[in-house]
Amino acid sequence: MSSDELYIGVCYPSPNNEFSDRENDKMLCNMLDELYGKKVMLMGDFNFPDVDWLKSHGSSSVSQQFVNCIDDGFLTHVTEGTCNGKILDLVFTSDAHLKFTEFTDASMSQTMLA
Repeated sequence: MSSDELYIGVCYPSPNNEFSDRENDKMLCNMLDELYGKKVMLMGDFNFPDVDWLKSHGSSSVSQQFVNCIDDGFLTHVTEGTCNGKILDLVFTSDAHLKFTEFTDASMSQTMLA
């Protein structure tokens, strides 16, 4: 991999419970393990409303396992509630030099790489 390659991933849970289960979380963590040490930006709705991302703490064992997976190689860039005060929509990067600017107005919400 050249130093300027960036892997970008977007994750959103399926409304179909058949495709959205904790097995998928395990597969995501396995994939992230494979990308360890590479430039990665991962964003989306990870649907862990019981996680306090500022403290890296999950209230359930499943949530804490996901927090541990992310904490092993990623920085969290969202620090304010995105859905009813909970942080569900997240942006993670593996490189502190990857910065983004977030802006919101009444008609749109967008995250941009700076």
